[in-house]
Amino acid sequence: MNSKSRSLLALLVVTCLLAMPVSAIGKKGKDHYDRGMKAEQNQQWEQAAQEFTFALAADPSNVDYRLHYQRAVFNASQMFMQKGRSLAEQRDYIGAYNAFRQALGYDPVNQLAVSEMERMLRLQEVKEGRSAVPPVGGGSDESGTGGTPAGPSTARPQEALPAQKAEVARTIAYSGDLKGFIRNFAQELNLNVIFDRQSFATPRTIDVNLQGVTTAKALDYVFLQEGLFFQKLDRRTILVADQARRPQYQQLVVRTFYVSNADPDKVKGLIGLVLPASVGRPQSIVVADKDTNSLTVRDTAENVQLIGELIRSIDKDRAEVVMDVNIYEVSRTNLLQLGNQLGSGTFSLGGSPGLSVLTSNAVTTAAQTGVNVGSILTGVPTAAAAALVIP
Repeated sequence: MNSKSRSLLALLVVTCLLAMPVSAIGKKGKDHYDRGMKAEQNQQWEQAAQEFTFALAADPSNVDYRLHYQRAVFNASQMFMQKGRSLAEQRDYIGAYNAFRQALGYDPVNQLAVSEMERMLRLQEVKEGRSAVPPVGGGSDESGTGGTPAGPSTARPQEALPAQKAEVARTIAYSGDLKGFIRNFAQELNLNVIFDRQSFATPRTIDVNLQGVTTAKALDYVFLQEGLFFQKLDRRTILVADQARRPQYQQLVVRTFYVSNADPDKVKGLIGLVLPASVGRPQSIVVADKDTNSLTVRDTAENVQLIGELIRSIDKDRAEVVMDVNIYEVSRTNLLQLGNQLGSGTFSLGGSPGLSVLTSNAVTTAAQTGVNVGSILTGVPTAAAAALVIP
């Protein structure tokens, strides 16, 4: 009997020892998850991504951990993208390069970060005088979509490619096939072009005569005239299609915005008015949550950025008026307990006849003018007067 008891006791001890690490790991993951949620509410995406990474490592099968981790990683990447653009505007190309590299570290599929890193290297070379040729188009294609490409994204510095010449304004006269026009001018910009089959199922012709424009501007005007857009597939390849086909090709992103002062439902309605649905652009998907005072938006990257700027511009503190109010209440039961009951009377307060207040020992009718000062000085307001004055 003792042997059997000792065996059961030993089994119980072993089970407890095995269960302790599991519970400790689970608790540790929950702690990281709670800290990550707090950082997420404060929009501290870098810290949130760190905490959710630890939580997911402690419990890889937890769906909530994984979802919050993915959202935090994406927003952290976008945060560093914005920081990189801000540094680039300040001509701090090295700092911008490092910011874009951090964005790529959080989101390895962010090809825009790769393109921006390459552009920062080229701009730094121009700034240091090692390269006399600036990037074509004078800017970057930040969103990967738009009316027309402003210029090609050149190769990495280590790739030996012929230097590109800066574009010059010229006169462009063309009458013929639309696809041929786009293909020839894209070739001048060192771009590969793929055409949407449905958009170009039938031949389309154009007749343009432009003066003093660059190649990129000419493409921009033709895209606008023909109702076309392009989607960047990689740094040298674009896909051209009608605006109506934009939802099929554009990549959508999801982002959550937290508001501190505004009403989420009102902000949602305002977004619908500012960004209405149009041809080739469906209505933005905005979900308001009053419990967390947040809005979750699903749209293209450029529209999500625009919506974020709109939310920041209207989520402001409201002006407040501070009032010091004393509230008094008089009931029928305690009416006679207020004041001294020395009599009753009326006196005129001036202005329109008929406005009077009960006082003691004096009566001034509506026909009389002035105030009986002696009666007022010797009189004391009665409880009935107080009841009339105080609602």
